[in-house]
Amino acid sequence: MLNKICPELKGPNTCCTTKQLEALSKNLETMSQLTTRCPACWNNMRRLYCQLTCNRDQSVYMDPKTVYKRTIDEINYYVSRTFKQGLFDSCKDVTFPGNNEKVLNLLCGPSAGECTPEKLMRYMGNTGNGFAPFDIYYPELMPPNTTIAPMNITVFKCSKQFIDPQTNKTASVCSCQDCVASCPVLPTVPPQPIPRKIMGLDLLSFSLLVAYLGLLVIFFPLSFVCAMRKKEKSSAFVPNNAQADLKYSGGSYPPVTSSSLPVMVDSSPGLCERLGGKMEAVLHRQFTKWGIYCSTHPFIVMGCSLLVVAALACGLVRFTVTTDPVELWSAPNSVARKQKDIFDSKFGPFYRTEQLIIQSVNKTPTGYNRYGDGKFIPFGPIFRLDLLDQVCPIILPF
Repeated sequence: MLNKICPELKGPNTCCTTKQLEALSKNLETMSQLTTRCPACWNNMRRLYCQLTCNRDQSVYMDPKTVYKRTIDEINYYVSRTFKQGLFDSCKDVTFPGNNEKVLNLLCGPSAGECTPEKLMRYMGNTGNGFAPFDIYYPELMPPNTTIAPMNITVFKCSKQFIDPQTNKTASVCSCQDCVASCPVLPTVPPQPIPRKIMGLDLLSFSLLVAYLGLLVIFFPLSFVCAMRKKEKSSAFVPNNAQADLKYSGGSYPPVTSSSLPVMVDSSPGLCERLGGKMEAVLHRQFTKWGIYCSTHPFIVMGCSLLVVAALACGLVRFTVTTDPVELWSAPNSVARKQKDIFDSKFGPFYRTEQLIIQSVNKTPTGYNRYGDGKFIPFGPIFRLDLLDQVCPIILPF
């Protein structure tokens, strides 16, 4: 038993009995269930209590505080700050799978976020936790004029490999979930280069401003020139007593008899306008033919429409509405669905009642006479004794 739980102390004589080893082994089983996810945390915890219980040199770092009839009731266990901090660091991030919380929530008393090495040691040494055989104190200061020295064995770090004394094999580092120091370090982000500035603006903003101003300077003059040229082209002077052969949509303008009067001539349509006109003409012709056909053959059109609608609605024959929440939210091949099917086949369907509404058929109110003045205090009909006798056996099983 000693070689199994405290292999560091095997060989020479120790300072513990078989009964003490049995008690230590039993208590360490609970500690093992909480901390074995991280080998460093488990070994540090285990060695803390092995040194306390069985080390033959325990008088060097232990001092009985209260002794009653040769029985120790309280003891001072001097542990170095290095070991306390190392023990705390190796266990502070370990998660207990049973409740998905930090192990220190169970070992430290307060929450893991408020735990410190001193609080951890104080709670583990308090008999109020249900495991400590007597009160164990971990003083920070050494007593004066004594030869006592703190217990300061090597502490294992959760982020580094070490030789496990129990298995004599190299123990793996703790996972990133149980040891933040084991998480891969993200590469350092290189510093951003200092942006170049022109007139107080960064290069991109200055370039956009110059481009905007350039386009603005070019756009307005070009727009003005194009407008003037278009105005000049839209006017033509017809000579006096001359026949102006100005074609417009297949016709001609009548002769102008006045002297050199300006005549407004529309410019020829562009490509988009010609394409738009042709498309409009084609659509006009086709929809005219379709309208004439529908108006002259109404029964054929309505019959074909009904056939198309009926063909598209054939799927309604196999249409079903699913209202079962199990079918709606659980895939047939999912693990939860298979487990539920097994449960239902063995024990019957199970439903969780979220709300139970009970209504009294007898609307007569009930109440009681107040002590002292005998005043009647009315209650609603739901508090009638005969109704409560029927309701309680229904509610209590839930």
